Amino acid sequence: MTEHLDSVLEELVPGFDDEHGDWERVLRAALPGEVARSGRSGTRHPRKRLIPRRRLAILVAVVIAIGIPLGAAAAQDWWFFRFPGAAPSPTTQVSVVKSGAWDGKPWQLVAYRSATDGICFALTPATTGPPGDGAALSCAQIEGVPRTEQTKPSAPYAITFLAGSSLGFPAYVVGPVIDTADQVEIHLASGEVIRTPTFGAPGDLGSIRFYAAQVPEPRPSSGERPDVGVEKLVGLTDMGEIVACLVVPMPEAGVPLSACR
Repeated sequence: MTEHLDSVLEELVPGFDDEHGDWERVLRAALPGEVARSGRSGTRHPRKRLIPRRRLAILVAVVIAIGIPLGAAAAQDWWFFRFPGAAPSPTTQVSVVKSGAWDGKPWQLVAYRSATDGICFALTPATTGPPGDGAALSCAQIEGVPRTEQTKPSAPYAITFLAGSSLGFPAYVVGPVIDTADQVEIHLASGEVIRTPTFGAPGDLGSIRFYAAQVPEPRPSSGERPDVGVEKLVGLTDMGEIVACLVVPMPEAGVPLSACR
C-alpha cells in the first residue's frame, strides 16, 4: 500500500531534492492528529480559565506537495482530498473564505467543517515554483464551530494558526479565531508584532472569523526551511479587549488570559 502510494505521488508530484521519495513523512505531517492547537480564553473569570498544555504542531512549508492551480480549486478539485486519510471527512462543502495576493502571488484560504476534528482550513498558493510549494492544511476545534457525534473529546479553543514558509511564496500566518475578535496581533520570535484585521466566514462553518497575514521571511538554518517563529497570538475587539490568547510553547501549568496582556 505504501509503496503504491509512493509511486503515485512520485508520478504526480516531483519532490524537492531533499524530499524526493519521502512521501510517508509528507503525508504524516498532514494527518488530523498533527494540528495546530490554540488556547482557551474568557473575559469574566480569566484566572479560572487556563489553557491546558497540548501538543502544538506548526505546519511549515509543504504539508502535502500536490500542485493545484487556483482555477482547479474553484472547481472543487481540492488537493487535500486526493488521497484517503490525508484530511478528515467533511460535513460541509469546502468554502473559499478569502482570496488575496502577497508580493503579487495569489492565494486562497479555504475551510470546511469536519466530522471529527472541528474546523479544517488550508492555504493554497498559486506559484510558478515547484508544485504545491507552500500549501498547507490544519484542523482544530474552535469555539463557535458546531460539534458532531464523532467530534474528538477535547475542549474547543479560541484561536489557532497555520504558519508557512517556502521557496517561491511569502511567509504567512493564517487561522480561525472566535467571532468576538476584530483583530489579531501576531508576535514573532524576531520581536516584531503584526496586527491584522479579522474577516467573516460563511455561516455553515460556524460562528467564527479568520485572519491572514504575510510576515517577514524567517532566516534559514542548517539548510532546512525555517520556522516562521510565532511566539504569541492575541485576539482583540475593536475596543482593545483581549478575547483570545495563545502562547508558544505552552507552559506545563497552562496559560491564563493575562499572559497576553
